[in-house]
Amino acid sequence: MRKFQITVNGQSYQVEVEEVAAFTSAPVAYAPAPAPVDRKSVV
Repeated sequence: MRKFQITVNGQSYQVEVEEVAAFTSAPVAYAPAPAPVDRKSVV
């Protein structure tokens, strides 16, 4: 449980947030899309 103090339109609120799923893996690096094939030159 994490506690935060936020302000909305000049009014302060203290809130508690429960973290239910942490993002623990490293970001996925996607491979670039393959280059388009020039079908006119393919025999």
